[in-house]
Amino acid sequence: MPALDGLVVEAVEWLPSGSDAGLMRVRGRWSDPGLHERQLPALGVRRGAEVQRFVSLPDARFGRDAEVWRATYLVPAVLMEPSADELWLSWESGTRSGLPAPTRGFDPPPAVPPPVAEAPEQDAGGEVIDRAVMAERRARRAEIAERGQAARTGEALKAVEVLELRSAELERRLEALQARESAERELAQERAAHADTREQLAAREHELAAIGDALAGVRAELEGVRRDAAARAAELERRLAELDAALAAERRAHAGAAGELEAARAELATAAAANRAEAVARAALDDELDRERAARATLTEALDAARSETASADAGLEAAQARVAELERGRAAAEREAGGLLARIAELERHADDDLDRRAREQTAAAAATERPADEERRAVAVNLDAAAAALRTRTPPESEEVAPPAAIPAAPPRPPAPRPRIVTESRQPARADIVGTSKREYPWLRGALVKLAHDDPRTATRLLLALVPAQHALMSAPLEYDLTIRGSGTYAVSIDADEATARTVGEPRPRDQAAFHISADVVTLAELLAGVEKRMGRWVGSVRVQGRRRGAVALRDALAGARLDLAAAARAGADLDPELVFRAFAYAIRPSWTKGHTFTVAQEISGPQPIRWHIAVRDGAPVAVERRVAQPPDAVVAMSRAAFAHLLKAEQAPSGERPSIRGDHAAVATLKAWTDRAQGRVG
Repeated sequence: MPALDGLVVEAVEWLPSGSDAGLMRVRGRWSDPGLHERQLPALGVRRGAEVQRFVSLPDARFGRDAEVWRATYLVPAVLMEPSADELWLSWESGTRSGLPAPTRGFDPPPAVPPPVAEAPEQDAGGEVIDRAVMAERRARRAEIAERGQAARTGEALKAVEVLELRSAELERRLEALQARESAERELAQERAAHADTREQLAAREHELAAIGDALAGVRAELEGVRRDAAARAAELERRLAELDAALAAERRAHAGAAGELEAARAELATAAAANRAEAVARAALDDELDRERAARATLTEALDAARSETASADAGLEAAQARVAELERGRAAAEREAGGLLARIAELERHADDDLDRRAREQTAAAAATERPADEERRAVAVNLDAAAAALRTRTPPESEEVAPPAAIPAAPPRPPAPRPRIVTESRQPARADIVGTSKREYPWLRGALVKLAHDDPRTATRLLLALVPAQHALMSAPLEYDLTIRGSGTYAVSIDADEATARTVGEPRPRDQAAFHISADVVTLAELLAGVEKRMGRWVGSVRVQGRRRGAVALRDALAGARLDLAAAARAGADLDPELVFRAFAYAIRPSWTKGHTFTVAQEISGPQPIRWHIAVRDGAPVAVERRVAQPPDAVVAMSRAAFAHLLKAEQAPSGERPSIRGDHAAVATLKAWTDRAQGRVG
């Protein structure tokens, strides 16, 4: 192990003391003050596979100077002799530093041999020694003395270390002897306690004998109690059998009541749904009544204008005599047109009469107090319609021209009044299921899903209708411009040419020189009209209002109703369908009866920079739901790009790099795919 940077190890010494232990001394200093630790390190020793850790003995000098430290460890001799495989120091912070092989003991300083005294020369006189020589000799003797002092000091330190080691060993032995002595005292106390226990046992045996006698009496009493308890248990078993029979009968009755409760709840849910549908139908009928009233007001204004025109025509009767011959030539055509108008008026009267009768039954007492009676309205309408019919009979425009306003045609000579047309009402009201939109008609799958979606979610149904507009260019043989108003949503300008069909939002219907006609209806009516349901298309009456060229609107309706319309054909014709609209359409196309016995959730994920996910939830016989968020993770996830979705929508094979990936329950995905194919008529 390498040494730690910033640490200088000055000495590593092994001082054996005895046969089983010794002292390991390490002296070091920190060359980098910023790295020094606040405690003495521990010593780690590895010999073969054995690794041990030793804590240093206290060192008073370490508290005074943390930069220079000395650590002493008591280490078994078996780990150090022969030398250990690895030595290292470790601190509590996790820092570690390798140590070199230790030196053994202290090396005494080399002995300096004493100076050899020179034999004095035989001289008759005295010897004179130079002062420098004397000083050198004194310095040499001082050096020898100092070295001897250092050697004695080293030996003394070694002796102190050995004494410290032996002192620690003696303390360990003393503690062991004290523990042994304590154990012997405890053993003696236990023996004395056992002697007392024997005496107590003898006394307790006498007590147990008395208790045994008492216990025999108690057993006899217990036997009697057991017999009594057995009799009571038999009685309880009998009563328990009776209670079980009563409980079984109660459970059968409870099961019957639960079934009745479930049936009642189902009836309550059906009634609640019917009430909601009735409320929707009532609101729609109220809107229709308001529109009928507005149309009636418009007719009243037209009749007033006709009366004014009749008055002015009477004033210009003499000027009109010159045109009598010309008017007679067009009389036949006018009478034919008048006959059609009379039939139209009769039909208007019939619808007005029928609507008034139905509205009169549904209006509240407060509304009845503020409205005119239905009979008065009928009489007023009949009088106005008679006047309008009389005025219309005077018109004789050429067949090739459009009908001009009444003010532009001079009045013909007065003719005898025609008999009042008879108003014929239907023998019965239409079915309530047709009124509220719950009748079980059989539509093509996409049209049927659109009708159901329009009833439940008009906003989403409107989006789907507008998304299908681009497919109209494949149905029309000539260019067409028309306006479409979806009540509650807005007005849209539809442009159809040979290459494409588009729909854009406009504030109001365009003039007739820009749009051939204007269609106005609610989204439910438009969905049913697209599905082939017969809907009346009129200028003033009917669920579908048409302004402009009615023949063009009828031709468009017939082309849409007779076309083979599904998502694949619409996509191939240019419709850009949002994935959410497709998933919601399929949710209505899958019948709840198909999902019986199945419960799973499949997540449809459109990948991209910001992936979007929809969850298709199947719940054992319930309608399929499309949700953006669910509480539990889905059973399977189908991920694909928008390009792959477009290919699959057109019933085309997606490119190899764009094919969808499936994670999770493949069987659930296959089941959902089989249902969508079945809804589209691709399987039997």
